[in-house]
Formats: sequence, structure tokens, C-alpha cells
Amino acid sequence: MLTVLVEPATPTLDFLQPGKMWTVEVQLPSDHPFEPKCMHCQATVTRVTSGRDGEMRVAFKINYMKFQNYAGSRTLADFASDLGIVQQPN
Repeated sequence: MLTVLVEPATPTLDFLQPGKMWTVEVQLPSDHPFEPKCMHCQATVTRVTSGRDGEMRVAFKINYMKFQNYAGSRTLADFASDLGIVQQPN
């Protein structure tokens, strides 16, 4: 289980609903000479509750996790290709 705080200005806040699948990337501490690393997770939202100052507290159940170099500026398409998700045509 992974719990995160989501700021109220986050544009995807409406999509944080229990049962929805998400890709979550958690940057790991980088107090060493190597490249920054992260936990790249496929997760399911299990609970959404109100936090302080309007933020939301979101609990995720981790379905899949891998450690990798932290990209920092990856796009949604990058995550989708990692997980084998194909975007449907409009």
C-alpha cells in the first residue's frame, strides 16, 4: 500500500476514484553518486480522503513495481508504452 498527498490544483484530481488504475512514479533519495532512481508502479486507487488545506490523501494498492532511472519529465505516452497500454483512436 502506498499513500500520497495530491494538491487540489492537480488537473487529474477528478480521475482519482477507487478502482481506477494509475501509473505512479516515486522518486527515491539520491544521496549517492549514481543517477537518480525511482519506483515505477502500476497501482489501483483503493481509498481517497480529504487532507489538510484542501489536498486529497490517496491510497494505492501496488500491482506491479520496478526500479529504474528517474526520468523526471516523462509523458503519459511514455508510461503507457512501458506498460503495454495502447491508446484507442478518437
